[in-house]
Amino acid sequence: MDLLSLRYACACDAGEVRLSHEHSAWQWVEPAAYRTTHVSDAAVARWRQASPDEAFNVLSNRQGLDDFLRWCSHGPR
Repeated sequence: MDLLSLRYACACDAGEVRLSHEHSAWQWVEPAAYRTTHVSDAAVARWRQASPDEAFNVLSNRQGLDDFLRWCSHGPR
């Protein structure tokens, strides 16, 4: 299993995302949905069975995602 975690938070008033050829497997995923499907407790348990070191990375990414979701829940400032 591969894991790539990139998180950005910014305001974007206009424009369109343009991807290069390097992004052939990209997809938009709502952060809360990603949290449920990819870094839930069950997913972390599967990672722990496969690789304790990778489980640590997944938990670190989940913490960052949780922080982002909390930040989003406060609404625009």
